[in-house]
Parts: sequence; structure tokens; C-alpha cells
Amino acid sequence: MKKLLEVHQFSVVLETGFPWPKELSLDFFRNAAIVPDDWEVEGEPTPPQSAGGFRFSNGVGFLARDREFQFVEQVTGKTLDDFFVATVALKYLNALDRSEFSGVRFEIKGHVEVEKVDEARSLVIGRLLADGPWKNSDPKLVDAQMMFAYDFGDSLLALTIQSTVFRLPQEPEKNVVAFFATFAHGVTGDSARERAESAIRLVADWRTDFKRYLDLVNSCFLG
Repeated sequence: MKKLLEVHQFSVVLETGFPWPKELSLDFFRNAAIVPDDWEVEGEPTPPQSAGGFRFSNGVGFLARDREFQFVEQVTGKTLDDFFVATVALKYLNALDRSEFSGVRFEIKGHVEVEKVDEARSLVIGRLLADGPWKNSDPKLVDAQMMFAYDFGDSLLALTIQSTVFRLPQEPEKNVVAFFATFAHGVTGDSARERAESAIRLVADWRTDFKRYLDLVNSCFLG
């Protein structure tokens, strides 16, 4: 049965060569024109201790963790042309006066909605898990999480599939099959400038991996 894949979150993650990105303050983002002045901040910005960041009411957020900086956007109901997060990440990269980046990741979270939790588990266990004693055992197998790894040549994809419950703010819970993807890229170059330029090129080409995700999930798992 054909299911409709809905992507609800997209992230750009910059892997850094230094413990904390110092250019995290909201003032830096405003003054460097990385985000528009009229974007409304939601909650209080958190200083980076173990993790810190801030988010806006339009679904875009920023999170610093040890040696990485994540740009995340809630994209439910948006078309690709309406995504902000890659553009913001590119502006951030171009605004830095020094850069040490070791990698770029794209993280995509999508799901298909089902009526009952048993239907979600059936898709994972029934279609994806090979027959064997682990499947028809005592105690009864009630759920499973599958992970697939793919090599696209220029990126490595880790795709996790599981049945779960999903909920948007102000909406009821949904039974879903989740498809969580991480595309990993290494940056190239001998100097910090060359590596920053490599990171910029990778982020600018985010649509390539996004299309790979849609094509793979729809053709191999939902077709």
C-alpha cells in the first residue's frame, strides 16, 4: 500500500575543529545579517555550556554542541523553495573571519502516518526483517528498528527506520513509521580557507542529498 512520506525536520550540521563556535550570539546573527531583524525569537537564548542556542517562531533554530553547530528547521507543510535553513547556514559560513571545518552533515526526519501502531510495526517487521527464529520466537517480537547504510560516492547515508509516535505542537499524536536520515560529507582542502570553501559548496548543494532521500525512501521502502 502506497504511503505518503512527509518530511518534518531538516538540519544542516557543521563539524568544527574547535570546541565551541564563538559566533553563536543572537547579536552576531543580527549584525552579520545572517537572519532578518524581524524574525521573532522564541524563548531565551541559551549560552553554550554543554549545549546552547536559540530558535525562532518560524521553526528555524541553532544549536551548538561540542565541535559541531546545527542549523535546524521544522519544515512540515513547506516546499523546498520555502526552506530557510541552508541559506542561513551559508550566510553564517560566509560571515566568519576564520573557519576550521572537518565535515558537513544533512539530517532529514520524515515519516508516514498509519492508523494503528500495529500497522507501523508490520511495515518494519513484516516487510524489512528477514524470517528467522528472531522473528517468531518466545518471547514475542513486538517491535524492531532497522538501520541501512548507503555509499553515494560523495556522501555516506545512514538511514534508520522505526515505528514510533509523532506529535506536532497543538496537534494529537500520530502513529507513524519514521525515516531518519543522515548524509555525511568530509570537507577537502589543505588550508582553513579551502576547507571553508569546500563546506560552502557542500551546503549549497543540499538539494542533491534531499532528493536522494526522497527517491530512496519512496522507491525502496514505500513503493
